[in-house]
Amino acid sequence: MRTLGTVLLGTVTASTLLFAPLAAGTAAAAGSTTSVAVATRSDTPGDGELSATYTRGFTITNLSSHPLKLLSVAGNTHQEDGVPTIGSTVEPGFSTRFEVTWLYGAYRDIKAQFAVLDAQGTPIGTYHATMKVFQTNPVGPSIASEAAISPGLGEVQAGRDQLTVLDMPGTVVDVPAGQGQQQAEILDRFCAGNPSATCTFVPTGRDKNAYTGMHPAKGIVYNNTPLEQFDQYTWTDTASVTHSVELSASVQATLLKIVEVSLSATYGHTWTQEHQFSISQTLNLPAYHKGWLDVRDPVVRDTGDFTVTLGNTTWKLHGVSFDSPDLTRPVIYVKQAVPMTPEDLVKYKPGNGFDPDVQATEGDRTAAVGLS
Repeated sequence: MRTLGTVLLGTVTASTLLFAPLAAGTAAAAGSTTSVAVATRSDTPGDGELSATYTRGFTITNLSSHPLKLLSVAGNTHQEDGVPTIGSTVEPGFSTRFEVTWLYGAYRDIKAQFAVLDAQGTPIGTYHATMKVFQTNPVGPSIASEAAISPGLGEVQAGRDQLTVLDMPGTVVDVPAGQGQQQAEILDRFCAGNPSATCTFVPTGRDKNAYTGMHPAKGIVYNNTPLEQFDQYTWTDTASVTHSVELSASVQATLLKIVEVSLSATYGHTWTQEHQFSISQTLNLPAYHKGWLDVRDPVVRDTGDFTVTLGNTTWKLHGVSFDSPDLTRPVIYVKQAVPMTPEDLVKYKPGNGFDPDVQATEGDRTAAVGLS
């Protein structure tokens, strides 16, 4: 038997497909489908569809919420058959491909067995697929497929060369607010280049009085003199769109566009992607101290629910929030100071100066004393 180390993702070929299982529970509807068999179809060399090679291809698409792990390939196999690597995983929303060799006048079949995995990667059932190529006329072969899954785990479809695995109709997976990592995994998996899934966002609330967490603005004043100094300085702080889930770079742009379009339709508002706040303040800095501003930037906090649909399954991700800079309100600030370190005294010449490119470190902020 010849092994192909590739798995098909839609129309793109990749060398592996070994992502971690989804960390989400699945609620299945009542009932089960245990097997499906379909009628054969004759394909002649002149039909233009299956005559380009001496193998006949079968695609298994996973539209369920469970990963499928290939355990074994058996049946009337041949050394020129092409099968995925044993142990490879077909993640939800993706496909794998089998090639069964056509031998004139011979009956051929491939029997593939998959483990159905739960959220922790533990087998909870099996999926079986049988792919057949055989002779029904002197000109060309016929193809047929059959499939079965453990009762209660989902339903299967077998349509000649296309086989599909789905959850039970009406399956809903709820992921509550606060589970940002779990929500991020689902959004990353389905909402960036997954041709089988759809992703939508519906706003549920808007807070126009929200602020970011406290953090240092850019710029530190160094008073390397024996006298207290009274001067005005301008600090800057750049705020950009942030969100309650840690999204990968590949999905972030796509999701932010989905959210922005939905917010515009709901509130007639297009958010500001990035804004630099400027704060001018007088700092009364004690002798041999360095000082800065800790700030909280004003933001508009939009909260909503994502809905991800794949086959019979719907994921509902509740309470995902997005913060965008609010240009209509002022920054909240606190004046901070700590004694200059020996290194500071050497680096910054005697006098009173402002380094606009430096920010306070965590150690400085821990020891800081607020100025009036």
